Amino acid sequence: MNQQCELCEKDVYGELGVYSGDRNGIAVIMIKETSTRNWILCDSCSVLVCHSCCTRPETGYCNECIDRYKLSFDEEGRLRDP
Repeated sequence: MNQQCELCEKDVYGELGVYSGDRNGIAVIMIKETSTRNWILCDSCSVLVCHSCCTRPETGYCNECIDRYKLSFDEEGRLRDP
């Protein structure tokens, strides 16, 4: 069964890969998305939302949480200080 956006109910696709290793004796974990990934799992409320239903998917937050916490981002998608 395909996963769907919780707002528009369209199918979402793509995935995250988790890679781990050792670099100079230091444990390293890397999370990479596939180039086809079209969704986020909100870092705050964990809602699954497609990129079409999210104005700033690069931030990791859904629109509702961006509004709820009054988050503001610069042109490069970095969180601005309150």
